[in-house]
Amino acid sequence: DSVDCREAKDVSDEIQSGKISSVRLCFFNGLFYMAFLESKNKAEHLSIAKYLSKQLGPKEPDSYMERWPADSGKVINTNTMNASYWPDPKVKGAGQFMIIDNAIADLVPK
Repeated sequence: DSVDCREAKDVSDEIQSGKISSVRLCFFNGLFYMAFLESKNKAEHLSIAKYLSKQLGPKEPDSYMERWPADSGKVINTNTMNASYWPDPKVKGAGQFMIIDNAIADLVPK
């Protein structure tokens, strides 16, 4: 009962005036802890990636699986929120982004 996930399709004008094919937001006791954003093409991918870079800082350079923020190289990482992208091997530009708040996600029962 403490976990609540909601989904929307074809979300427009929420990120950089772009469209997102599918969004799923999850909350634990009313606190955001995870989001899944699906891109169906390169335009959607670039819009979401640009937004994540603006919010979380630059992504990992030259990586198959994009990650935000880029590794700072420090022993202690103070970022509690991060994002990852898994490309769809069948469609260029398509894939799924996952954004997670690690401070809350660790509290969510498995």
